[in-house]
Amino acid sequence: MSPRDRRAVIIGGALVIFAAGWRFAVEPVMTQWRDAREQAEVQRAMVSAIEHRASRLDAMQQRLETKLGPGVAKPIRHVEDARLNFPREVQEMLQKAGMKITRVELQGVRKLREAPGVSMLSIRLEGATNGIATPKVLMQLQTSETLMIVDDLRLAHGNGHAWTMAMVLSTPVTEGGTL
Repeated sequence: MSPRDRRAVIIGGALVIFAAGWRFAVEPVMTQWRDAREQAEVQRAMVSAIEHRASRLDAMQQRLETKLGPGVAKPIRHVEDARLNFPREVQEMLQKAGMKITRVELQGVRKLREAPGVSMLSIRLEGATNGIATPKVLMQLQTSETLMIVDDLRLAHGNGHAWTMAMVLSTPVTEGGTL
């Protein structure tokens, strides 16, 4: 083989090795790198969207806590737990605020169409306060650690400084564990 042919074979072989190396080694790595960068961009966009949703949820949580009290942050209780503890918790809270409770009656459970799996447990309370304690009792309803909604509230001026109060309070419950 002449030196010219040998050079041609060596250059041709080098080109074949280079082309094979490019096709089977470099190109797949570059493709993987490009795909990884594209996937990273998609993941960054997803993280950004989740962060945006989380900040909106935090803002909503703060607004709900301002309107409904800190009980909004607690999980929804099972109906049996709420039947046993909700009336007692409300009584203790309102008595501490200055209400003399004369009657507590469990009203029952009603399902919420807007929230499948969630119902509202309602209780009716009757009692009396002196004039000074009435605002404190009402404020206690809003700042309660238990999420409750005042469905009905009736105040009537009694003898002297006394006020009679009748209210229906509801709390969300679930049939199957906590939410």
